[in-house]
Amino acid sequence: MKPSERDELLIRIDQKVQDSLPRIETHLEKLNGHLEDHSKRITIIETQKKPSKKLIAGSTGGAAGLIALVILYLGQALSWW
Repeated sequence: MKPSERDELLIRIDQKVQDSLPRIETHLEKLNGHLEDHSKRITIIETQKKPSKKLIAGSTGGAAGLIALVILYLGQALSWW
């Protein structure tokens, strides 16, 4: 490659980089906005009150009781026993 060709190529590369910089900066600003939004959402989720173990156990027990009642009712209605 001749020095003049190399210089022309370097000039073209430099121009393409200069043309790309505004688009790259705009893209980075959008990404930073998304990261900030996600960071806020994570903070909100982490600080929300979690259900207690008693609530989970009570709900599970209540659901199991209702299922048992439905099975018993169906068993009697369909003469299973």
